[in-house]
Amino acid sequence: MAAAAGARVTLIAGPVHLPTPHGVDRIDVETAEDMAEEVRRALPVDIVGVVSNHMTYQKLVVNHDLPFHHIKVTKENKPEAEARLMDMTRNLLDPLPRFFPVD
Repeated sequence: MAAAAGARVTLIAGPVHLPTPHGVDRIDVETAEDMAEEVRRALPVDIVGVVSNHMTYQKLVVNHDLPFHHIKVTKENKPEAEARLMDMTRNLLDPLPRFFPVD
């Protein structure tokens, strides 16, 4: 994980009840507008990707050549969706695959 490698990592998260990875700062927000504002406050930053429950900012994210991942969350699939989110977060924050690709 990037934090373990010494990078300062801030996770801006919507309303989920998931643990924050060790060594990661976390800012909780309620809306997409709140999230956009927190990102603006944190600038300049290196954004490694966006994971969202909705498609609101997909075009903006993709237009900036960033990975966008949509994980639809419903009452019925919430535990599975949160598990996917945690896996996705670990993958986005882990710098090793980018520097040492494994085929």
